Amino acid sequence: MRQQNDAALRERFRRRPLVLVDRQVGRLPAVVADTAAGVAELFGHLLDQGHRDIAYVSGPAGSWADR
Repeated sequence: MRQQNDAALRERFRRRPLVLVDRQVGRLPAVVADTAAGVAELFGHLLDQGHRDIAYVSGPAGSWADR
């Protein structure tokens, strides 16, 4: 699916209801994962379980999740 610019999403919202997923555009309704908190919780759990060698495999170049 191609990514739409913010103006196109606002126009689409004017014509029909929509909810964005993992993207925020002004005050449009959105569900956004708290990736940083989730990863911190994951690493804390792994460390609590005794794991010490943990690797991260990144997604494609420019992936929002890699930030």
